[in-house]
Amino acid sequence: MIKKYLFVLLIIIIIMFLGAFTEAEVKQGYSENGHWSYYIEIDDKTDEKEFYFTVVDDINIGKDPNKAGVKSLTIVKQPDNVTDLMVMWSEDIKSNNMLCPVTWRFDLNEMNTYNWHLPLENTFFYPAAFNENVFLEDFLIEMLNSTQLTIKVNTYNKNNDMAVFIVKGLGKLILPYLNDLGLEEL
Repeated sequence: MIKKYLFVLLIIIIIMFLGAFTEAEVKQGYSENGHWSYYIEIDDKTDEKEFYFTVVDDINIGKDPNKAGVKSLTIVKQPDNVTDLMVMWSEDIKSNNMLCPVTWRFDLNEMNTYNWHLPLENTFFYPAAFNENVFLEDFLIEMLNSTQLTIKVNTYNKNNDMAVFIVKGLGKLILPYLNDLGLEEL
């Protein structure tokens, strides 16, 4: 009977020992102003990195971005993928062939309207530029130099449904990781 328990204990120790070598380092927290949250996972074995930088709309600051009714903007980079920008909306968005017109402006600058991709879920969208990297870099440069971003889309319940995101504070979070994000040109 004791041999059985020692064998089980040995297996548990081996699993814990191997688990120590396959764990990932996780960094998470908030920007200094508290608007941005971040989650960074680094695989200890492969050194692959996964990034999420998220800000919720100004009326939901401090709330979970996955909670119903919360609109959020996330800069995401998963291993072996390009950096992308996703906007989660709280209602189904009207689309035309999986594209939706998105109107945005930084601070009090000029309004811009462009078609963004709308996947089948109809509650999130992302840039649909043919050269997404150039668009994303320009968009992020504007974001880094701005205090707020206003986005409007048409939902099935409301035309010009709007959200304001306080984007100030992104720079201190993202700048140390520009190379990892493939955005060294910023």
